Amino acid sequence: MAWEIFSIIGTIAFALSGAIVAMEEDYDIFGVYILGMATAFGGGALRNLLIGYPIVAFWQQDMLFQIALLSMTIIFLFPNKLIKHWKKWENITDAIGLSAF
Repeated sequence: MAWEIFSIIGTIAFALSGAIVAMEEDYDIFGVYILGMATAFGGGALRNLLIGYPIVAFWQQDMLFQIALLSMTIIFLFPNKLIKHWKKWENITDAIGLSAF
């Protein structure tokens, strides 16, 4: 149970980190989702490929995908003017994600 909570916290943190970077670069909602998903799941997917873990397990994370999409949607609804001044939040979400994983 505790490992699942760390996984959820890390997924949210990295999804928000990618979404904030995308919004700073003025991406649309599709770009925010793509960059957020890449940061939230890219490292774990690459790790699983390198250690030989089945790729099918990647697609069985329905709850984490939904949590990441919800997090990115919420951050996308913030006014863009606020996000541009949140450089420290990018660093904070990266630190939280790294500590959770």
